[in-house]
Amino acid sequence: MKIDLKDELHSFNGLWKGGYFEGDPLDPMGVSGYGQLGFVNTLYATYLRCIKPYINADTVALEIGPGRRGWTKTMLSAKEICD
Repeated sequence: MKIDLKDELHSFNGLWKGGYFEGDPLDPMGVSGYGQLGFVNTLYATYLRCIKPYINADTVALEIGPGRRGWTKTMLSAKEICD
């Protein structure tokens, strides 16, 4: 069975009112559905390890996702953010 990508993406419209929001990745003590890693929010730990080291004034970042731009704000120091 072949799935049309446009139909698949359209199926997510309206799923989360205002867009998906797991939590604030820049809040070290914020709440996350993924739980805590010791004393640090899991989203914040992900930001520290997977985003912060790679975003700088020379970076062109690609932001993908149906959210409220929570992760986008972690990339604001990039040269350009595409979505």
